[in-house]
Amino acid sequence: MAKSTTICPSCGAHKGIRKLSVIVQAQEDPALIRRIAPPMDPQKAIKNLSSRDMLVVIALAFVMTVFFLAMQERATTAMIIYGAFMLFMLAALVRLFLHYSRTRKTAAALAEPWREAYLVWARLWYCYDEDLVFDPRTGESAKPEAMREQLLHYTGEIVTGKKGKAG
Repeated sequence: MAKSTTICPSCGAHKGIRKLSVIVQAQEDPALIRRIAPPMDPQKAIKNLSSRDMLVVIALAFVMTVFFLAMQERATTAMIIYGAFMLFMLAALVRLFLHYSRTRKTAAALAEPWREAYLVWARLWYCYDEDLVFDPRTGESAKPEAMREQLLHYTGEIVTGKKGKAG
């Protein structure tokens, strides 16, 4: 195995530096991993959004069905409450669909910038001595928080204020 010629631009050290992807994969220091994590794929946000919201809708439908079955002897009252609930569920489903549609469009628009940000992240290194992230190709360096902020601008996470949620 060939020895790496990568050095920290701040302290000039060969030791005490590791590629960000190796640090994240090793899962050794959760606090550091949070600071240097790669930008989240915007497509992943859609999967998280749709799964969570669909579970809420199913749970509400189950609760309402149990309520309706328990109230069968009071048919008029049960039908009024059930009808109001169904209107509420219909409005919630329309809102969910519109939000999901907007999120999909935003995530699709961010797919290419995310790939670019991820490729930049994949070539970055971390110096433990200086608490510094650097790019050996360009010579640029920054604290992990500043590096994350720059990468987040690629993917729009800075605009939404939520990691991985676009739209």
